[in-house]
Amino acid sequence: MRKEIWGKSVLALVLSAALFAEGVAPLSVKAEEINSAEFLQAIEETEDVNLLSVSDGNAEEEVPAETESEETTKEPEKTEAAIDTPASEESVPAENEFAENPDVSENEEISEAETEEDLNNSADAVSDGNAANEAAVSDGNAQAPGAFDFEKEIDGYIIKLHAEEGIVPEGTTVDITKVKKVGDQKVDDLVNDVLPAESVVYDSASFDITLIKDGQEFEPDGNVSVEITLNDKLSDANSENESTSVQVFHIEDDATTTEVPADVTENATDVYGDGEETVVSYDAESFSVYDVAVVLNFETSEATAEVNPVYENRIAVSQNELNTLASQLDSTVNVKSLLSSGGKCTSIQEMAEVAREAIKARQTSVMINFKLPDLYNETTILNPMLPIIWEHTGVPNEGDYVRWAFHQIARQSSIAYADNYTYGSIQLMFVYNHDAAQEVLTTQKIDQIIKNNGLNKGTDYQKIYNTYRYITTHISYDYETISNPNKFIGYSCYSAACLNNTVCEGYSLLFYRIMLSVGIDSRLVAGLAEEGDQNSGHGWNIVQLGNIYYYVDGTWDAYDPRPGHNTPAKTDNFLKGSRVDYNKKVAFDSIYHIRYPEYATADFYRVYPVSSTDYNGSEGSFVKPTSVAISQANAIIAVGSPLQLSATCLPANSKQGIRWNSSDTTVATVSDTGLVMGIRNGECEIFATSAYGGKKARCRLIVTDGRVKGLDVSATKITVYAGSKASIGTAVFPEWAFNKSIKFKSSNKKIATVNKYGIITGKKPGKCFITCKTRDGGISRKVTVIVKKAKRVRSVKLTKKKLKLTVGSTYTLGVKLNPKKATNKNVTWKSSKPSVVSVDAYGNLVALSPGKAKITVKSEDGNHKATCIVKVR
Repeated sequence: MRKEIWGKSVLALVLSAALFAEGVAPLSVKAEEINSAEFLQAIEETEDVNLLSVSDGNAEEEVPAETESEETTKEPEKTEAAIDTPASEESVPAENEFAENPDVSENEEISEAETEEDLNNSADAVSDGNAANEAAVSDGNAQAPGAFDFEKEIDGYIIKLHAEEGIVPEGTTVDITKVKKVGDQKVDDLVNDVLPAESVVYDSASFDITLIKDGQEFEPDGNVSVEITLNDKLSDANSENESTSVQVFHIEDDATTTEVPADVTENATDVYGDGEETVVSYDAESFSVYDVAVVLNFETSEATAEVNPVYENRIAVSQNELNTLASQLDSTVNVKSLLSSGGKCTSIQEMAEVAREAIKARQTSVMINFKLPDLYNETTILNPMLPIIWEHTGVPNEGDYVRWAFHQIARQSSIAYADNYTYGSIQLMFVYNHDAAQEVLTTQKIDQIIKNNGLNKGTDYQKIYNTYRYITTHISYDYETISNPNKFIGYSCYSAACLNNTVCEGYSLLFYRIMLSVGIDSRLVAGLAEEGDQNSGHGWNIVQLGNIYYYVDGTWDAYDPRPGHNTPAKTDNFLKGSRVDYNKKVAFDSIYHIRYPEYATADFYRVYPVSSTDYNGSEGSFVKPTSVAISQANAIIAVGSPLQLSATCLPANSKQGIRWNSSDTTVATVSDTGLVMGIRNGECEIFATSAYGGKKARCRLIVTDGRVKGLDVSATKITVYAGSKASIGTAVFPEWAFNKSIKFKSSNKKIATVNKYGIITGKKPGKCFITCKTRDGGISRKVTVIVKKAKRVRSVKLTKKKLKLTVGSTYTLGVKLNPKKATNKNVTWKSSKPSVVSVDAYGNLVALSPGKAKITVKSEDGNHKATCIVKVR
C-alpha cells in the first residue's frame, strides 16, 4: 500500500506542478482511476524519479525527488484576502511539502478514507490560478535578457522597435519626430521621384528616428525590427478594392530615397478597440527618416487611335499612321501633380466642355484631369463624354462644326480609385482638317460672305435660299481630294469658304455655320450617298423652316466648271422632304441619303423632325421666336428625384412650342413636357429648343445623392501667436453636397480655441490639434496648431499730439508701438470728424474743411489708444 500511496502522491504533485507552471485551472482526478492496476504499474516502472523536481527557473541545483523533508508543513487554508493579493505585491506563497506518513509502516494497510485524505491534501497543491506567484508567468511582452525594445505613440501611430542582444547597447534612448521635409525638400516629392510614372503618394506619414547613447547619435550594429501601426486616417486611405498600396521608403540625410521591403498586415485586429488596423513591419540597418506612404497606383490604358466615324468610308488612313499618332500619347505625365493641382474636372460634363474648347481652338493635344464622385472606367467616361463634346448648342462653331473638325482621334487614360472617387487623366489627340490659323481665316471669311451677300436679310426662306445659291454657284467640287485620300484640307470648311473648292463635308459645314450665324437652325447629317455602297460616305444638311426641317444637299447641286462639263448650279436637292422623288422615283432618304445610325434614332427624329413633303413655298403666318426663357438656369436635384422645368418662347406673341433634350441621359432624362428625372451623380445640361426657329435655352443641372464624400483643409499645420487668430480653410467635396457644415473641436482649449467658423485663437504657448469633421458622413481632418508666445503691445504713441493744417494739405502721422518688436503690429485709425480731416488705414491725413478733429489710433492687440488733435484753417 505504501507504493500505492506514493504513486498517488507522485501523480498529484506532477499535476500540481504542471498546472502551476501553465497557469491553468486545477484538475480533478478520480481515486478509482488512480487505483487502476495499469496506472500503478506505469508509476512503478517510471525510472525518472526527478519527475518531482520542478524548477522555478532560478535555482542553481534542483532538489532530487527522493530527498524527503524532515518536517511536513501543512498548507494553510487560502483566505479570500490571500487570493486577492495583487500580483505586483511581494508575497511568499505557502510551500506544499509532500512526505510519507512516518507513523505508517511499510506493510500497514491504508484505508480508502485515508487514501482520499492524502489525495485531497495533494490536490491542495494545484494552483487555482489566483495565487500571487502566478505573476511570474510571462504575458509574451517580457524583454529577453540583453534585447532592446521601444514603443511610442505619435499622432495615432504606434511605433515599436526591437533588436536582439548586442545590436543596440543598454541605456539607449530613442527620439522620434514626425516630419514633412528632409532639408528643404518635401518627403512626398522625394518619394514621388522614385515611384513609377503611374504611381503617386496619396497620403503619408514620415518619422525621423534617432538612436542616442550618452548624448551621441549612433547607428545599430545590425538589423532593428520596426513595426508601425497606422492611424485611422492613413489606414482608411488604404481601402480594399481600390488602387492603393502601402509602401515604406528610407530617406537619408542627403535626400537619397530608396524603397524598403516591408510586410503589410491589413485588417489586423485592433487589440485596443473593436475595429481593425493596418500594421507595417520592416527591418532597418540605419536610421534617419522613414516614410510610410499610401501610394495611389494608376492603371493606364493602351493608347489607341481611329478615324473619326463621320469620315468612315471617306478618308483612308493606314494603321501605321494611326499607330504613330497613338504613340505620341502619355496620359501619365500629370499623375505626379494630379492630386495637388487645382482645376480637376468634377463631372463628365465639365470634361467634355474642356475638350470642346480645345477642338474649337484646334489644339492638337488636350489633357483632361478629373476627380469624379463614384467609380468610372475609360468606357463609362468616354461613352457619355464624346456626344457632349459635339452637343448641338446652336453656337455656329460648336456642335456639328466641332464633330467634323478632325479626321483622326487618339485617346489614352490613367485611372485610379480611392475613397470612392475616380481620379485620373484622359489625353486626347486630334488631326484636324485645317489648323488654328486657317480657322481664324475661315471665321473672318464667313463673316465677310454674310455681310457682302446680305445673307442675314429677308425672311428665313430668303436667308436659306440666298445662302444655298451662294454656295452652289461659288464653290466647285474638289475631285482631286476624292482621288487623293491623304489630302485632308479638302474636307474642311476652310477649303469651302476660302479656297472655293471642297467636297461634301466642306459644303455642309459652310452651310451649317452660315445658317446658325443668321439665326436659323440646321444640322449636318452623315451617312451613305447610296444604299449598299459602303464606299459612298456622304454629308448633307437639314434646315428648319417653321417648325419642321427640310433636306438640302449643296454638293449635288453645285456648279461644275470642269472642261466638258460646265454645268450650272441647280436646286434639285433644295428643301426636300421625305417623299418619293418623281425624277429618281425614290424618296430622298431611302436609297441615296442613308443616315448613319446615330442620326436615325427616335430621339434625333423627335428633336429634328423632317417634313414628309418638299417645301411648298409657305412658312405660315406667325411671329418667329427670337429667344427662349427657361424657368431655371441652374438646378440641383437628388438621385431619383424629379424636377419640373418650363420654357417660353419670346417674344410672348411668338409661335410657342418647346422640344426638350438632355446632354447626358446617364445623369438625367427629360420628358416632352420638361419633367426631369435624376439618374445618377453627375452634371449635365437640359436644353429647351423652340419648335419654331430652333432657339435654345439651357438649365445647368447637378444630380447628387447629397452625401459629403471628402473634406480638404488648406493646411495641416498652423502656427499662431498667443492672443492672435488664424483661420482654417476647408473645402467639402463635392461642392453640391446638401449638408456642407463642419464641426470644429480643439484637443486643448487652454492652448487654442476654435469657433464654429474655424477661427483659431491662440491662448498660451503649446501644441494642440483641431479636428475638423463633416456633420454629414463624419469625415474628419486634423490640423496641428502650434501656439507661440507673443510679445504683447503695452502701449501706443503717435508722432504728434497736436497738429495744424490748412484746407487741402496732407500729413502722415507716425505710430510707435511698445515694445518695438511686438508680435501684432496691426492698428486701426479713426477721425472724429471725417468731413474736417479724413484718415486712411495708413495714417494719411487730408484736411478737408476748417474745424477741429481728433484722430485716434488703436492697437489690435490690447486695444491701446493714442490721439492727435488736428486743427484745420
